[in-house]
Amino acid sequence: LQSDSGLFAVPQHAINYLESHDDNTMSDFIRIATGEAKEGIKVKASNFKLSERQLALNKLAALYLFAAQGPVMIHEGQEFARSKVVAATTAMDTKVGTIDHNSYEKDNETNYLNYEHRELNRDLYDYYRGLIALRKTYPSLLGSASKAQIMFAETKSDFMIACRITAAANIASFVPPVLTTQKDTRAAAKSIMVLLNGHQKSAMETVLPAGNWRVLANAAKVSTAASGEVVPQGKISVPPVSGMILIEE
Repeated sequence: LQSDSGLFAVPQHAINYLESHDDNTMSDFIRIATGEAKEGIKVKASNFKLSERQLALNKLAALYLFAAQGPVMIHEGQEFARSKVVAATTAMDTKVGTIDHNSYEKDNETNYLNYEHRELNRDLYDYYRGLIALRKTYPSLLGSASKAQIMFAETKSDFMIACRITAAANIASFVPPVLTTQKDTRAAAKSIMVLLNGHQKSAMETVLPAGNWRVLANAAKVSTAASGEVVPQGKISVPPVSGMILIEE
């Protein structure tokens, strides 16, 4: 924000996104970064279906995106791990069959959406649908919370993020950098915990505030408050390359 020497007057002026029309798709970036695909080398048809590691990274990226404050943009096919592979045409192209990071000049299958790939990566597609529904269900906490409502806890790694997003009346119940164990009886609205662990090897451990917390999202799925698993107060462990969103009971 401009009040913090930033670019924007209000959070709604900042658009959050993982990929746009330029450069690699998010999923192709992950395919290349994991070494499971190579830029400039022809990929096999099996490239389109995410590996277990690629799926985990895509889900974690989606959690980061939908936990962000301000508007969210999703690019076409991002929700099912679209891959931009140069399609064969009548034109001479030595890059046919390779991942294209800059496909602006191609009006062919390179840029078209292939909905068969949605079925190949249905797990990721359903995960995005769940996150969209979750953000719509709790707009005042996911997407439109004020800076004063967001408190961060210390973690042991820069790859780990733990924060609590509270209703305005409940701000005093959370004192950084330690998650408080004192229940604020004034709280009329629920709070949400966002736990994100981008570390490749180490689990993230933190302490939940007092009370029961219901899991809205984890590495496996996104659920509603009515169906999520209940986690009692105390320590919670988030596995490597995964995240969680919890809501106060």
